[in-house]
This record gives sequence, structure tokens and C-alpha cells, in this order.
Amino acid sequence: MKNIWFKKGFVVGIIALFVGTSVVPSISGDIGNSTNATDTAVATVIAPQPVLEIGTITGGFGIKVKIKNIGTANATNVSININLSGAWMILPLLERYHVILHNIDNGLCENVTVIVFGLGKTTIKVDAICAEGSSATKTAIGTVFLFFMLDVK
Repeated sequence: MKNIWFKKGFVVGIIALFVGTSVVPSISGDIGNSTNATDTAVATVIAPQPVLEIGTITGGFGIKVKIKNIGTANATNVSININLSGAWMILPLLERYHVILHNIDNGLCENVTVIVFGLGKTTIKVDAICAEGSSATKTAIGTVFLFFMLDVK
């Protein structure tokens, strides 16, 4: 009887040894030597950035554009380009506008108004970029009638 329990114990021990070595990860090197630690952590700190957004483009007497800074930092030297294409502009110089805003604080917006003088349906393309590199673009369609921008969508 003693011999059977010995054989069963031996077989169970062998099985436990193989199962244990396949589950337990292997450790290489000297466990007591902790000077070879290679674990590192990398932390990326992102500084506050402005995020420009072009809000509404509306008409009326000229074109009115709302530029928003929805980021976490102020936007400086904001360059705004407004291009009109498709309508017959009585003064060709009034097809392109360039406006510079010195600063748009985070969470605020600025309104830009430009005068138009022409006739016909036009595409209005507004581009904005700041010194920090944030940019935005928006396009709308409207109808120019003399100094008025009508039906802007």
C-alpha cells in the first residue's frame, strides 16, 4: 500500500512541476542584484494650446465672421483670410481680405466684418491661423448685391 501512494505522489509531483514551470514566468539573472533595473516611465506634458474655430458666417451689410478660440491658451497674431469667388466684383480688390487680430483669449471670440461690392452668387472661404499653429477653415455660399451679402448658408 505504501508503494502505491509513493507512485501517485511522485506522478502528482511531476505533473505539478511541469504545470508550475509553464505558468510561472522565468526569471533570468541574479534576483538579489537590483542595480540592473530597466523599468522606465515616460510622461508627456502637453502645454496649453489655442484651438481656433470659425463660427458663423453671416451677411447683411458686408460679411460678418465669428472667430472663436476654444483652446486652453491665448491665440496670438491671428491671421484671417476671406476669399470670395464666383460673383462679379465691381472692385476686384474686394475679392480677397486679410485681417490680423493681435490676440484672442481662450474661451472668447472675435467678430470680423468686411465690406463687399459686387453682384451675383459667391463662395465665401474663411481661413484662420495663429502664431501657435492652430488653424481653421470654413466655407459658405451667399449672394452679393451691391454692398449687401444675402442668403448666406
